[in-house]
Amino acid sequence: MKKLYFTIAVLFLGFTLTKAQVTTVYPTDDMTTQTGSSGMMPSDEELWIANWDPMQNYHQTLIKFDLSQFSGQTVVSANLKIYQHFHAPDGSPTPSKIFAITEDWDENTWPVSTNVTHGETEYATPTFTSTLGWYEIDITSLVNEWLDETISNYGLVIIANSGTKFAEFYSKDATDPTKHPYLEISGFSGIENINKIISNVLIFPNPVNESANIEFYLSSLQNVEISVFNTMGVKVKQICNKTYTAGHNSEKFTHDNLKDGIYFIRIKTKDSVSIYKIILRN
Repeated sequence: MKKLYFTIAVLFLGFTLTKAQVTTVYPTDDMTTQTGSSGMMPSDEELWIANWDPMQNYHQTLIKFDLSQFSGQTVVSANLKIYQHFHAPDGSPTPSKIFAITEDWDENTWPVSTNVTHGETEYATPTFTSTLGWYEIDITSLVNEWLDETISNYGLVIIANSGTKFAEFYSKDATDPTKHPYLEISGFSGIENINKIISNVLIFPNPVNESANIEFYLSSLQNVEISVFNTMGVKVKQICNKTYTAGHNSEKFTHDNLKDGIYFIRIKTKDSVSIYKIILRN
């Protein structure tokens, strides 16, 4: 059994949130399952993936984060950070896929010889090479689906592609805490309530058909950049980048050739950032 481990979530509030907007969340649970007959299993300090028939190594890595305190919000980016400390000695890469787990589990009671069930959507396809150290994996779309409850948050599973050898990582129980896996989230929505620079933001109509009006109030003269991001955190359009006077201001957003779907409008000044979710419907 692994030792009890508490979620650590550091949320920068007040002026720090409006400036940085970065939250770090550590796993509540992480473990490795192995359905093969080799008997090889990692220690509590490690997480393994492999899918290698000759050695009967079919290791999968399970990781779960408690994001309940952020329920109903949306994020611009969410990156899984994981430290690889060992790789197959022959240097062959370990391509893999990340799926959402579809049943509840915890590291203390889940049988290590049983794989969890998971959905069919591939939220990321990281490839781990012979280069050791930190890997950053974009799982923004998965985190947003957890937060808006499109799917239940039972964590994620990393599964190596068929015919690939070991990649080994440090777990949340590793002796060196600076190499524990974690989730880094930035660009929360809903922060306008504590933002003293930008307030009274209205984006209408929303859902957006051809265009929308963006209205906002500034507490002082500010240079304002308004941009549009997709669910993967990629900027797809800049609406404006200019100086506005204190008081009520407005801009018009025309989505041009953007596809239907969920996007985020970021309103940024020198010392603050606010994020707003919109839906485009052509």
